Amino acid sequence: MYLDRAIALLIYRGVRTPKEIAGILRLNEDDVLVKLREMESKGLIKCGDSGFWIFKRFRCLLSDEGLKLAREAFKELERRAEELRRRLNEVNDERRQQEVINELIALDPIYLHLIPLMLWMNLLVLPLPLLTFMYGLDDASMDGDVGELM
Repeated sequence: MYLDRAIALLIYRGVRTPKEIAGILRLNEDDVLVKLREMESKGLIKCGDSGFWIFKRFRCLLSDEGLKLAREAFKELERRAEELRRRLNEVNDERRQQEVINELIALDPIYLHLIPLMLWMNLLVLPLPLLTFMYGLDDASMDGDVGELM
């Protein structure tokens, strides 16, 4: 259900395509398509092609019920982001902050997808060493273009 909420929230914030949703939530695009179809069958969203001729794109829009879900999801995400900020502020050491994030993900794996969403929505700000840890980057990978991550 958390992915339903996260996807509804992204659609509410203007993200319309499965590729964009997958990129933000760090999911496979095919998995996002399956989830979108499930949400459409529940009446939360309406998906289809929009545009003309070669400019057609698969897009999704929220139904009234989906809009209600997105609003609830935003409140829940704000609450979780505040809790995470509080836990991270309790420890000043970056290595310990990494351990806090690891523990949180181990207890509730949905945080693996929610933390990037919190970052994307500016509900959470992490220092660069924690960002590189979250995205599995090392010094060698930092030499190239990191525009995809931001």
